[in-house]
Amino acid sequence: MSWLAMILIKYNQLSPPKKLEMVVQQSEPHILLEPLVLPPPPNPSQSIKVATKQTAQPKVAAAPAKNAQTVELLYQQLTGEGLDMQIAWPENTKEREGAIQFMYQCVGLQFAVLNGNQITKLNRTKVTNYSDWIRVAQGGLSKKERHLINAYAVKGKAIRLFPRLIDWRLAQYLTVALRGKTLTHFRANYQIKNQQLFLGNIWLNKQAITDSWMLYHGQC
Repeated sequence: MSWLAMILIKYNQLSPPKKLEMVVQQSEPHILLEPLVLPPPPNPSQSIKVATKQTAQPKVAAAPAKNAQTVELLYQQLTGEGLDMQIAWPENTKEREGAIQFMYQCVGLQFAVLNGNQITKLNRTKVTNYSDWIRVAQGGLSKKERHLINAYAVKGKAIRLFPRLIDWRLAQYLTVALRGKTLTHFRANYQIKNQQLFLGNIWLNKQAITDSWMLYHGQC
């Protein structure tokens, strides 16, 4: 065997060289961690007050009477004849328009036309129980009311039907204020403040009442 063959045999008997793996260590991004400091939880006994813009709240009278029988008698007086009673809308045109619109959207006022003994309702409302005290639409119609009159081309006397609950609450206030006396004279003004319906500038039997009477409070 030649010396070259012997060298080749020895060379083949050697194991192949291991493959070298190159490991590249990637540098981690430089991130700066800062401690996050949270505020302490609020004390349950503390309340957070949010400032809201509201108009001055009128001075409201005490809760009205709850004697149903007495209140019912006075409520029937409101629907009778010969009573000197008037509740006026705001004199300012913009305020009057806003007050009437509030009554339609929130309180459930019903606009109608009276022709003889027939009442034709012109607007839709969820209220079904109306007061027996029918108000003639005085002091000028609102834009909504004029539109309804023209749209339906109806003839007759324009009237407004109030929910019975409104006049019932009025009867409650009157029962307390009269203290058993007879109702002969009443004057007041509708006032809308902070989504509430009040009566202000009240004169009862020609005597001034300083408090306001809240007739409706709710969300619109």
